[in-house]
Amino acid sequence: MVYYKLYLYKKEFLDPEDMYDKLLVGMVQLLTAEIAGKIMKCKLTTTKEEFDNWDK
Repeated sequence: MVYYKLYLYKKEFLDPEDMYDKLLVGMVQLLTAEIAGKIMKCKLTTTKEEFDNWDK
């Protein structure tokens, strides 16, 4: 939405392909930050022994 307001302020037309690229990058950044936040909040319950022997 920030890009849209900026273009309106400058009275420029939005290039659809440019806008899609920016939206895609923004979505990836948002999801990456969300996943990183969930990983940081999780608690590990697997013991070292269980982790070391997981493939046996």
